[in-house]
Amino acid sequence: MEYLLHHKILETIYTQGKADCPPGMKQQVLSFYTKLLGCIRQPVLPHINVHRPVLVRSQKFSCNM
Repeated sequence: MEYLLHHKILETIYTQGKADCPPGMKQQVLSFYTKLLGCIRQPVLPHINVHRPVLVRSQKFSCNM
């Protein structure tokens, strides 16, 4: 997990999924994140590389409501 956060691999995967490029990537990214979060035994929200994107997304969603 530390390697993924340090090298911003999760951000790269998210970007590819968001663009759905190549086609079907969004589904693969969601599946990957679901499996990854299901296997983690420690909280990930305190990590800045996780907290910042979650905060940004939650602010965007709250502004749209």
